[in-house]
Amino acid sequence: MDKSKEEPAVVIALDIGSSHSGYAYQFRGDFTDKTGVIHVSRNWNTYNETFKTSSCLLLERKTQMRIVIGENAEMRYSRICDEGKQFDFLFFKKFKMILYREDFRINDNTKNQAEDYTGEHVPFTLVMSKFIGGLLEHCYKKLEIYDEQKAKAKAEGTEQAQKIDDTNIRWVITVPAIWNDVAKGAMRKSAIDAGIRSDQLILALEPEAAALYRMSLSSQERFRMNKLGNVGSKFMVVDMGGGTIDITAVEVLEKDQLKQIMAAHGGPWGAQRINDAFSQLVTEVFKTKDGSPFASCTRADLFKMEIEFERQKVGLRGNLEPDEEYIKLPLPEKVWKELKEVIIKDEDNKYAHYFEKTEDGLYFKPNIISEKLFGESLQVIMTYLQSIIRTENAQIVLVGGFAESGIVKDKFAEVFPSRSINVPGNPFYAVLKGADLYGQDPDILKSRISRFTYVPDVCVPFNPAEDPSEKKMVNSTGRILCKDVFSIHVRSNQVVFLNEEQPAQAYNPLEKDQKQMRCDIYQTESVEPKYVTDAGCEKIVVILIEMPDVTGGTNRKVEVTMIYGGTELRVKCVDETTGKEFKTSINYH
Repeated sequence: MDKSKEEPAVVIALDIGSSHSGYAYQFRGDFTDKTGVIHVSRNWNTYNETFKTSSCLLLERKTQMRIVIGENAEMRYSRICDEGKQFDFLFFKKFKMILYREDFRINDNTKNQAEDYTGEHVPFTLVMSKFIGGLLEHCYKKLEIYDEQKAKAKAEGTEQAQKIDDTNIRWVITVPAIWNDVAKGAMRKSAIDAGIRSDQLILALEPEAAALYRMSLSSQERFRMNKLGNVGSKFMVVDMGGGTIDITAVEVLEKDQLKQIMAAHGGPWGAQRINDAFSQLVTEVFKTKDGSPFASCTRADLFKMEIEFERQKVGLRGNLEPDEEYIKLPLPEKVWKELKEVIIKDEDNKYAHYFEKTEDGLYFKPNIISEKLFGESLQVIMTYLQSIIRTENAQIVLVGGFAESGIVKDKFAEVFPSRSINVPGNPFYAVLKGADLYGQDPDILKSRISRFTYVPDVCVPFNPAEDPSEKKMVNSTGRILCKDVFSIHVRSNQVVFLNEEQPAQAYNPLEKDQKQMRCDIYQTESVEPKYVTDAGCEKIVVILIEMPDVTGGTNRKVEVTMIYGGTELRVKCVDETTGKEFKTSINYH
């Protein structure tokens, strides 16, 4: 039985980000008015009480057994490095970014490897499944505590208890809208390897989940955000995470449904670029002929500095008046001793006068923060947004941890003065809460706009006047065919409705004794592609159709129907003569 179609007792959403991850859960009884309680993960046993932890994983090298995840993994690994034992372990951070590589392939060991801090390579799905397993372990412990509290309340007659077990949970994992089906397939495989049943798992697109978050807002909050969510309103969601920026636009329909009015866009321009610019800048400014004073830092030292920089970065309000806002970086004692001897003159480095060395740390003055750190990264985002915005009068809603920065908000207001810029009260967990709501009602999104043209490759009669000679082939019956031809099912920018089947297309086997038909699915941004070998075409999935009865030879026909409206590709293959549905398997390329 497909559990994904039943009403779950509880929905658990996992938001696995490039830099931070967490989970949230909501019981079915709390969803009745769509503004009920959503419980967000906390108590990660770290220095900072928060509902997300860093996307880090520490494994024992020989056994690949998970030791710990999150900030605890970072702190543990820092100590391990100080003890010189780093080669006994595997430490992974920001490993999700590998899925943004165009050449990533799940089953190709040369293109699916995540790299740990010592240079060791491990299959991505193993790393991700171990990390998801850590989230599940934390979540199950939380639910056990909740069960005990509910049971106690029931015994006291104050509340009705509800048993939580593996069979009545719906799991939701958030994914960037710009991912292709190969990347989504990798996340699904990782979740299954971690112990989640496939029929209890759905994927939610991150900016769409953020758009659904508006449902949980109070009427006062909606009013504050210019009546966000009223029927007919249009808004663009910019999900500004640690690793990526993910963008979509939606229109609110009746019954709280949404339709996508702009195909998803985005790229790797998240808040981590600020951290990278910071590290590069410090190294550049204080570099001497003998190297950098920061070269003597241990991993623990670097980790503590990065955490402190991250904390202050998020807290910047955007009021960059001198002496009112700056970043102060405490330094390890040995770095400070070396840094005191470094004299940087303005004529040697154009950024030197933006720093100030004092006895209690290194001060970054306002201009360097706005111009060098934030300015260059934000300009990339603004230029991209200006190139894709097509929806008139749509509000802009900023969510994600990066959206908490006052500098980011000010920049949006400066670049888009005619648009309303809104940030919900807690933008950091908008995706998490929205994903829970999506899990309660997956039909809430009525339609999407396809980013790609999706096509299987087929063979058709060879036309010597149009087809290149290298495409010519002859099958066992002597038919002259043209290979690698597109058979279009969905076009780029086409509106596709949720769970609506596209028109079926019939295909014949090439050989009369063929017992299995292989259907390779490609994607391209071209609206009218011709051959699967054209530039920009990418194979994303292989579908195998079992055809054990060879009666009819090459006259057998299979009707292939693609269902693209959901988050993931689905396919149905039916014998045109008997109406029998063939067994199929989908293998992500």
